[in-house]
Amino acid sequence: MARKIPGPRGPTGPSGSGGTGPTGPTGAAGADGATGPTGPTGAAGAAGATGPTGAAGAAGATGPTGAAGAAGATGPTGAAGAAGPTGPTGAAGAAGPTGPTGAAGAAGPTGPTGAAGAAGPTGPTGAAGAAGATGPTGPTGANGTPGIWWADSDPSTNDELLPFGAATITDLPMPRAGTLKNLYIKSVNGNATAGVTFTIQKNGVNQTLAATVANGASQGTDTTHTVTVAQGDIITLVCGGTGLSTRDVWAAVDYL
Repeated sequence: MARKIPGPRGPTGPSGSGGTGPTGPTGAAGADGATGPTGPTGAAGAAGATGPTGAAGAAGATGPTGAAGAAGATGPTGAAGAAGPTGPTGAAGAAGPTGPTGAAGAAGPTGPTGAAGAAGPTGPTGAAGAAGATGPTGPTGANGTPGIWWADSDPSTNDELLPFGAATITDLPMPRAGTLKNLYIKSVNGNATAGVTFTIQKNGVNQTLAATVANGASQGTDTTHTVTVAQGDIITLVCGGTGLSTRDVWAAVDYL
């Protein structure tokens, strides 16, 4: 509301001579005059009590971002965080150049001997060495097995073979008791043209000890049968056939 300003004061009347009369009644208020010019601002009055906070106004538009302030001082390092999961292995990098050979280290202890390898092929026979000096004569060996030998140039002309070294006697007396075994017959200059059997006789009787030279063969043996003889028994080797006529025949039997 506009403030009322009093109108202009009228001219002062002439001073009376008498004493001051009583104050007359207040005249009616004159019409409001025109508003005068604003007077100078008066001194600020004392601050009134703070009124209640008004309702928040609508948010204004965001202003432009201000210039970045100067960086503050670095804060202390925070505690290390938990290790993250291991990432996948990266591709192998290219091999770097070989470095220089280092100095040889001290030799380690000798390892265990390995298994023997397979034998290599036999090498060629070397040249024969020079003959050594003749050694001393060894002791006499044991006596060999005694035996009886016969030899006949044509057993088919006479059925009985001649003992070796005999001229005409075909019967051979035994000088001691023993056993005859292992009868061998050999033609030395040709094969038999038919089978021929040679039989030991004792005192004129055929024994089981007999060897056959087969047709086309040159020798025969009997290593299975034996003949027991007493001192004085007469032994004869009889040829039973003509398959070795004109042949030189040798015969032998062990006499144990």
